Amino acid sequence: TGVSEKDIASYWNALNRLPYSEWMNEIRRIKTELNLNDWGMYQLTEKLFTVYFPDGTANEQLVFTVFMLNQLGYRAKIGMNRIEVLGTEIEVLGARIEVLGVRIEAEGRL
Repeated sequence: TGVSEKDIASYWNALNRLPYSEWMNEIRRIKTELNLNDWGMYQLTEKLFTVYFPDGTANEQLVFTVFMLNQLGYRAKIGMNRIEVLGTEIEVLGARIEVLGVRIEAEGRL
């Protein structure tokens, strides 16, 4: 099903009204305990969506993941093509990683 930019903005605004600072504290605690790198943080955030929103859709999971990564200081973006959500881009240490489209560009070594 198609998703509009308005749908994404509406969901993003709804996330802003939730207790995401508590979730961020939990994510940071787990990151420290497990010594996670940036990729691990992405995976953790994605998995936590299923804990917080067990009936959520794949598109909601994507927006939640990007939202939380941005709140945690990452520069994550959502790409759209027509009316379909394409995936997540996360800039990590000068690299651009497109998670669902599997495009990786790196400057130097990762």
